[in-house]
Amino acid sequence: MGKRLSIFFIDEKGHRKTIHLKGWQVYGFRLLMLLITLVVIASIIYFAFSARITSRMLALERENRQLKQQLMVLDTIEQEVEELRRVKRQLYEVLGLDKVPSRPDNLTVPPDVLLERDLITQTDTPYGLPVSGVLTRGHGNGHIGIDLALKTGSPVFSTGRGVVMSVDSSARFGLHVWIRHAKGYRTLYAHLSRAIVSPGDSVRRGQVIGYSGSSGESTGPHIHYEVWKGDSALNPLDFME
Repeated sequence: MGKRLSIFFIDEKGHRKTIHLKGWQVYGFRLLMLLITLVVIASIIYFAFSARITSRMLALERENRQLKQQLMVLDTIEQEVEELRRVKRQLYEVLGLDKVPSRPDNLTVPPDVLLERDLITQTDTPYGLPVSGVLTRGHGNGHIGIDLALKTGSPVFSTGRGVVMSVDSSARFGLHVWIRHAKGYRTLYAHLSRAIVSPGDSVRRGQVIGYSGSSGESTGPHIHYEVWKGDSALNPLDFME
């Protein structure tokens, strides 16, 4: 006998109806059910893939918005930096300085203003500036030394070979370091956030002695730098090229 398939239906009145499939009808029914199953599976895969693509597109749109916001911030920062550079150039022009001290590349090499080839043999006396910063106050008019503004935590360099006289803290200068050099010279580095030398230490020109800060009587992060010879306070800018 050939294959037969009986399908029972019960209507809303409870009457049972029977459909008998024979031969090719059975195969046709099975093929129909297989096609329906394949369509359902394909639909599930399609919707899952579409949902994943949609989610990825939304994530990319969010990333794109964030990148645009970051670019706007960078543009603003770039404009502010350029404005600061312009103000810095104007300050140096007003102060009559031809050369802006460059920032050191690392902690072991001093700024360019601290080392000149024709002064290598003169490392015992102060020369140049202890940091690369903006000169905000000069020497004179009741102000001994100079003030150099820069960000907190910047390295502070000894301007000459010598011996650390003291590492102390006071209400006026905050944390500060005195270094004694040859020929009666002394240098002061004030308003530090941290000192990494101790009294009695020997230091060389360009050696890091501490880091900038805003300790003591200070309205912002900067280094107060003084040069003395005997009992006379000298203008540190005279010890530059």
